[in-house]
Amino acid sequence: MKTIKIGLLFMVSLLCLGGVSAADDLDKPMHFFMAYSGGNCEHCVWIAAEGKITGQTPDQFEAFVKANVTSASMNVSFHSGGGNLGAAMQLGQIIRHLGYTTMVGKTIGGKNAQSNSEGICACAYAFLGGVSRTIPGNGKIGVHQFSGSSVEMGSGDSLSDGQQGVAILSAYVAAMGADVKLVSVASAVKPGDIYWIPRDQLEALRVLNDKPVAAVWQIEPLRDGLRAILVQHLEYSDNRYERLSAFCLAQSPNTIIMTMEVDAHITQQQADEINQDSNGLTFWNKGAHQKWPPDAVKYRATPTGVVIDIVMSRKWFEVLLSTETIGIYTGMSHAIAGYIKSDGNSQFDFPTVGLREIIPVTLKNCVS
Repeated sequence: MKTIKIGLLFMVSLLCLGGVSAADDLDKPMHFFMAYSGGNCEHCVWIAAEGKITGQTPDQFEAFVKANVTSASMNVSFHSGGGNLGAAMQLGQIIRHLGYTTMVGKTIGGKNAQSNSEGICACAYAFLGGVSRTIPGNGKIGVHQFSGSSVEMGSGDSLSDGQQGVAILSAYVAAMGADVKLVSVASAVKPGDIYWIPRDQLEALRVLNDKPVAAVWQIEPLRDGLRAILVQHLEYSDNRYERLSAFCLAQSPNTIIMTMEVDAHITQQQADEINQDSNGLTFWNKGAHQKWPPDAVKYRATPTGVVIDIVMSRKWFEVLLSTETIGIYTGMSHAIAGYIKSDGNSQFDFPTVGLREIIPVTLKNCVS
């Protein structure tokens, strides 16, 4: 696992339990299973996530979803004693990318417990991944201090120093739409104690929300570095998305790669045709336009969509950061644009709200 060194004697840990019993075996690695209530409603089917979060949990969750879930919307119900903090954040990012909702509770007999659901540890960071987040009945989420000096984030060597690690944790909480004061609340708890956060405080900290959160910028690992990424679902289809990410190159820190991915299926031959015919693209904001040359723009086909790689200087990237929206006009013909957007539109808009807060961390962890 790649380790982000936190450099603190105590780091924050949040808890996610749903009715503890001796037979729960919460120290066993987290496992997943489909649960049903027998009704015919949006949340009558859910994914039960129970056990300890390990470094393998994010990959196992993705594999489980691929094999078992066909619906575009899904609820994930957590019953966990905690575990790997970095893996919990990765799991939360996957849940957010999928657009799933989350709740806390132990699944018993195919029905989700509606009371006595208590939360503990890194599970709560995974819980934050839900676009909407609830705790039924008398459920609770508790926080305590975690004793340790590093946070595992993926494969490889240490990613950054202690301050970087704390910044990444805070950036994650903010990216999930919660208040970063949550970190302060947890760090203030005396060692060995658990603070059960009252429901009104959970709502004030936006740990609980009754409305789906808007698309937000977040940080995720990319090879040996980090990238800032925004995923937004298209208005005309819940199953399709547009994704924009940005990262710097270790061998040329003043070079920024901005990558736009759209959930559309084209062949590499079609992508090559676009590259041959492309006149580049245009950035715009509030009537101001900036033409981008073809040699700095490359289209490519991937198994999940069409990707546009855009190379720019850090100076120009800072100009984009000063705008409210990053507008991209590909300049493709209506026929070619139809590969990418069903309405043939070749214009894309990405809000910058939240990007300015997390980009300093990203640009200190360039990708080689």
